[in-house]
Amino acid sequence: LMRRLRNEDLLIKNHMAILGWSPASPYILDQLRIISDRTFTRLKVVLLHHDDHPPAALINEKWVTYRQGKIDSSVDLERINMIEAKQALMVLPSNESESVSLSHAFYNMLAVRTANRHIKLSIALPGMDHPRLNTHQHMLQVGWDNIGHYNEPTVVLSEADFRATALCNILRYSDFDQVLQRLMIPELMDESAVHMVNWEAELKRDESNAWLLFTPDGQYSNGILALQAQLFERGVILFGIISEDWETIPIYNLDDQYVESLIVRALMGIAISDSAIYDETVYCIRQPHPVADEAAACPDDLDTLGLSLHEPEEKMRLLVMGWVGSLPLLLKRLLRFYHALDLVIFDDLTIEQSNQEQAYLERRLAEEPGLEDLVTIQIESWNFNDMERLRSHIVHSNHVILSRPKGMNESAYAMISTVLSHITTICRDEDVHPKVFPLLDYRAQAGMLQKELSQYELPTEVHVTVPNEFYGVFVA
Repeated sequence: LMRRLRNEDLLIKNHMAILGWSPASPYILDQLRIISDRTFTRLKVVLLHHDDHPPAALINEKWVTYRQGKIDSSVDLERINMIEAKQALMVLPSNESESVSLSHAFYNMLAVRTANRHIKLSIALPGMDHPRLNTHQHMLQVGWDNIGHYNEPTVVLSEADFRATALCNILRYSDFDQVLQRLMIPELMDESAVHMVNWEAELKRDESNAWLLFTPDGQYSNGILALQAQLFERGVILFGIISEDWETIPIYNLDDQYVESLIVRALMGIAISDSAIYDETVYCIRQPHPVADEAAACPDDLDTLGLSLHEPEEKMRLLVMGWVGSLPLLLKRLLRFYHALDLVIFDDLTIEQSNQEQAYLERRLAEEPGLEDLVTIQIESWNFNDMERLRSHIVHSNHVILSRPKGMNESAYAMISTVLSHITTICRDEDVHPKVFPLLDYRAQAGMLQKELSQYELPTEVHVTVPNEFYGVFVA
């Protein structure tokens, strides 16, 4: 009886419906809470999932309402008042095959669109989001829809594609995860934001047909492109004007205005405040135009400038211990930046499983002509115990990924930490410095390991990474 009472129909409006649950869902909820807190708007979230009991991660999330039900059931969608929802996020489980994910995504989309045709729908799926027919525009195109019934805002967020891209960036630029965190989460909201500033002046073409922006008193002017560059150096991003008709015109679109002059009502830009945009714009218009110095000849000896050229490595020698999702995609991404790639995979696999995995990787690389000639793949069976066997491979590699074994379902952070301990000793013994990337499931695990490592001087770089968190932040 209590369960039925807790599962009653909802009378809620303008809410966000999250349909389904996956390992990335806790991170999605974390980011939504942060966004809600920092924008001072109460975000109403309803989670619909097929389990009788809410996921453990929801126990302390009192702001999320849980309802048990199926995504493809019109009755269950009505119970969470889908017709009054503002947006919906469909989260598909990551342990299904690509064909099952495609089928569920398609049928669930039909169910959601039937309940609310115009809802903004985002679909986070584990497989690739490419169309399965050459004549289809996207993967969820409805073959029988010849009247544009399903041409509504739908965003497909592929975990495989995002994971491969993120890992590629992390391997090439180790601080990518820190940069991503700063960009994805609106921590800078109080520092910089979009502002519209009253201006009341004229924008006029000069004799060379370039646009000049005048100060409100009409006494000074400056070319708007030069002004934009000067403002950027001073921390203001000017990107558009508001015309006399209150039309927004981006600066890059000004050349499409076939008139001699425009009345500017306001300026649009990003800065710490609206007064910063106004004051900096007045200053940059009124100051004398800087005379461009002649380009200095670059001396042969860059050391005199305190500079050195950083040449990318021609070959990536990548050692992977365990299973990495989206590995074929990751290899394709990496080959954009390296001339060749040596890949060695250690995992607890039988000989038959190793052969199947190697054949799969080679088949996926062969989809793009010439790629298989740039990659050497070696898969070896390893029980995550014979640590001395790692020595020659660690010496040879310049990048090492530590992840969970393919056949391991429970948390793998203990095993990853143990292997990392032995790799650190080998690096110190052999005086080698490969970059090491442990891939963990949760930020709590990563935080504990990072705190532990920060107390010691390590012989090589270790970059702890949580791919599920990146994807969750991205989706949120």
